[in-house]
Amino acid sequence: LKCALPSLKKTIEKRALEIRRESGFFLARNNIKNTVVEIDKIARSINIMGSGYIVAENGMIVTDEGEIVCKQIMLPVAEVQDIDGNRVSGSHVMLAYVPIDDGSIHLGQFPAASLSLTNDLIRTLSACGLSVNSQNAGTIMEYIDNIRNWYKQNGQTRIFRSANRLGWVKSGNYPVFLPYEYDPVTMIYGNNIEKNVVLKMTSTGGDKEKSRELINEVCNTTRAMTAVVGAAVASLLLGYVDTSGETQGFAFNVYHKSGTGKSVMTEVAASMFGTGQYVNGWFGVADSTEKSDKERNRYFYNMPLFIDDVIRKRDEFKGSKADLPYKKTRYIMGITGGESRSRLNQMGQFREVGSWCNVVILTNEDRMVEDTMDGGAFSRCLEVQHMDDISEQVLTDWVHRFSDNYGHFPHDIINEIRGKHPDEWKAHIANLTNQYIALGVTGKRALYSSYLQAGYEIAQSAIRLDADFDVDWFSKEVKSAGEVDDGARAYIKILDWISTHTDYLRNVVDNYGTTVGSLDYDEFNNKVANIPIAELTKVCKQYDINRQSLINYAYETGKAVRAYDENGKAAPVKVQINDAEIRCIQFYYEWLDKTVEYSNYTDYNRYSYTS
Repeated sequence: LKCALPSLKKTIEKRALEIRRESGFFLARNNIKNTVVEIDKIARSINIMGSGYIVAENGMIVTDEGEIVCKQIMLPVAEVQDIDGNRVSGSHVMLAYVPIDDGSIHLGQFPAASLSLTNDLIRTLSACGLSVNSQNAGTIMEYIDNIRNWYKQNGQTRIFRSANRLGWVKSGNYPVFLPYEYDPVTMIYGNNIEKNVVLKMTSTGGDKEKSRELINEVCNTTRAMTAVVGAAVASLLLGYVDTSGETQGFAFNVYHKSGTGKSVMTEVAASMFGTGQYVNGWFGVADSTEKSDKERNRYFYNMPLFIDDVIRKRDEFKGSKADLPYKKTRYIMGITGGESRSRLNQMGQFREVGSWCNVVILTNEDRMVEDTMDGGAFSRCLEVQHMDDISEQVLTDWVHRFSDNYGHFPHDIINEIRGKHPDEWKAHIANLTNQYIALGVTGKRALYSSYLQAGYEIAQSAIRLDADFDVDWFSKEVKSAGEVDDGARAYIKILDWISTHTDYLRNVVDNYGTTVGSLDYDEFNNKVANIPIAELTKVCKQYDINRQSLINYAYETGKAVRAYDENGKAAPVKVQINDAEIRCIQFYYEWLDKTVEYSNYTDYNRYSYTS
């Protein structure tokens, strides 16, 4: 027993010392020095000496009396405000902290409300690897509040701005453009992907004059490059003019066979703004998904997005060629902001956003626009064919040059746009639109063509490019994909539907006893497909066809048996089918000869006809 007592005494004294250290009294008694915390990510030193708290040498947060607040570094460093007022949960606090078993300093944004209630604070900070529980939550909550007030009283409060998108924002009454016109240190973006993209977009390399010479050379080599540059800058112009927030963006497709320099050309255009390279640049990944394109557009907002060879590389465009127009339609509508969606902000909260407003620049081996696409998607995609042959040696030279010289012109372009009031730009766009209408480009295609030309004019002035924009060439390129109007496209669609439903029409009625039509002859013995108005309405709704445009076109061009009402308007033909008088549109259609039920006009008797 005597032998065991000294050992027991030593153990008790050692444990007592540990308890004293953990309680903080050891820290106070031994006058532990205050530590200044260096946070490299925001280039700031944090010193809370004089606030009633210190950061001890061992990383604990303690009071001046030595009482432990937190066993890990956890420092309020800034108040976070959304730059365009879209925060849905009030103010946020930026904390610098060191998680358990992690020696590095992390930064996080937290809603102030979640740090003012015990359960919310425990849940929020515990998820970040901080030692917070019901026993110390009250002390930590008080500490965070006291430090924020101490900053405020001493004029040390630092305001950071946050953004979940790139593009135009109001700073007072003055429009500024993210990410180029705000301090990158005090601007916080939504997630790591956005931060990486922003760093690449704002990076600058090499010589400005060499970059200008390259862009100018490519524009003089191929007219397609002037259109690509115009589309890229038009993305910024759209957002500046779009004061109502209702304007939708558009897609621009450059197409031709592989190996002709389409991708290199778009990389040169991207180098106006930042790193243009695919490996380190800010291009969309061609073999990713449509969902990722939309997510990327979510934060590009007013910046152009470049996507290379999307048709060939994406699984969603593979399969039946008959489905390709529908797939292209869906894709164009999606990436140009044609679908409402929820936008995710920095703290993982959703808010509804109707659309973004930018230009998506595509390169493909084939056209993106097809004659059978519906008018909405058709009008949102301009395209030109890149026909100029460029040698491999020249392309290699361009790659080396834009890889070394990039990112010198965003401020010049932004200032050129901002040099005019949005109303002045609207007037200029209206004049250009009238020009394109006179050249045969109609509807939204004329409007978007005007934005693209204005975009090149801006770049031409800001970068000092001497290649002119060839309006006649561009209007012919755009119009060549748009010669088929809505009525003609509707007719192509309905003809395709009839050709794939001949057996369906031979059966005369569907499973519910409703008349769906028939294959038959008109009164002059011409083969026709009788489609009842009710069935035609259903098909038009399913395939996004304007029924009246279809009927008007078919009657005007002799694609159907004509009939008009007493007011001279296009009307259905009355046809006898299965002893019932049905109002139909009789499309001329050369069906294959088989035994059919002959459905004659109402003044004839119904009979069977065998070819």
